[in-house]
Amino acid sequence: MVSRLLPNPWAPLIEQDPDLAFSTFAPSRLDRPGLSPSFLDFVRRQRVPAFQAFQGALGRQILQGEDPTLSFSAFLQDSFPFRRLFEGLDPRERGETPARFAPRLRFNL
Repeated sequence: MVSRLLPNPWAPLIEQDPDLAFSTFAPSRLDRPGLSPSFLDFVRRQRVPAFQAFQGALGRQILQGEDPTLSFSAFLQDSFPFRRLFEGLDPRERGETPARFAPRLRFNL
């Protein structure tokens, strides 16, 4: 077991493989057992958009004259809005079917 007081010597391995970082830091059923299957499917489909957003953030850091110190895992933990993007989807895209609970609105003229 690695002590939490000392830096983890294995942590850089996560940054060498973006898929490993995404699998490690993206929300999953292991983190929160109550997550919906539609949200988990959405998260799985966000691997490429998340990496592209990370590359954009890293590019902005470079263009501003800063050292490119942003890591993909830190970006996923702090900056990528999984929940907000999911909630911005159409209810049908989120797997919700409100028609099952509420009848369609009908106009009787």
